[in-house]
Amino acid sequence: MGKCEITIFKPMKIIFRKYKSADQKKLENLMQNFSLEELGVKISLTTIRKTIKEFSCFPEKGVIYVFEMNKILVGYALVINYWCNGYGGNVSAIDEIFVNISCRGTGIASAFIKYLQKNVIRKSVAVSLEVGAKNKKAKQLYKKLGFNREGYGFMIKMFSKSKSTSS
Repeated sequence: MGKCEITIFKPMKIIFRKYKSADQKKLENLMQNFSLEELGVKISLTTIRKTIKEFSCFPEKGVIYVFEMNKILVGYALVINYWCNGYGGNVSAIDEIFVNISCRGTGIASAFIKYLQKNVIRKSVAVSLEVGAKNKKAKQLYKKLGFNREGYGFMIKMFSKSKSTSS
């Protein structure tokens, strides 16, 4: 699938497209901003680069999409596909979605989710995402877009000491 161009407000045009290596520096910055906002820590460039390399080398694991406005990257999303026995089919999980603070409230995230639904995840039975407990605006947006809370909690056990964040 190529790029998708959507006009949200005149003259603002947003393009959703797959990540290209020329995007790396700006994407790294956006990913660090996401981790600071959502996790309260700055994720290391080493970890970010490992993520980008993993998605580039193994596209079956998922896709990095970038959101471009007037030729400037203003956001991104990591979309991971997996089979879910409980739902009886493929689920597309939005692992991360981030829009630069200066562009929030303009409909970019909504447009991206609609783009995914229409163009990318037609073969999936569902799309899922996680949202921080304190991120009330995002929760309102996702509810408006038809997402429902499933009641499951997110738990994780790390296998080794994480070196993904830096001070």
